[in-house]
Amino acid sequence: MFNPLNKADEHHFKSLRIPLTNNQKEFDEQVGSLVKIIIDSLNEKEIEKGVEITKAGLKGIDKLEAFLIKHNMDFTQVSGFLRDLQDLRSSGTAHLKGEKYKKIAKKFLIGEKSFQDIFDDILIQSIHILDILEIHFLK
Repeated sequence: MFNPLNKADEHHFKSLRIPLTNNQKEFDEQVGSLVKIIIDSLNEKEIEKGVEITKAGLKGIDKLEAFLIKHNMDFTQVSGFLRDLQDLRSSGTAHLKGEKYKKIAKKFLIGEKSFQDIFDDILIQSIHILDILEIHFLK
């Protein structure tokens, strides 16, 4: 379901951790790394083998969602979290922070909790999502 990281991207996995400080820059970097590890690494070619893609232009999470539906899996928790994580990266790291960032920041409780606590929650949810996928497909 996932491609291995390219050697040039392996540092994202090796350096993934809860931020050491309550710092936006460090938080954004860790979110960016996690998205590369989980979302950007989705093996779309393999996922396509397990499902008929009827809509042109589907990518990443959309293909995964179609695959999960085809395999009788409740996709809402998996794809919902992945979409939120992607939105957090897109609106907070890849682009200037604006209204979209404010909206997703509320979902992740940014401004209410420390960046360390938020990223800890994100890592726990990521592990949970991977566990759900593993249990469903390796049973």
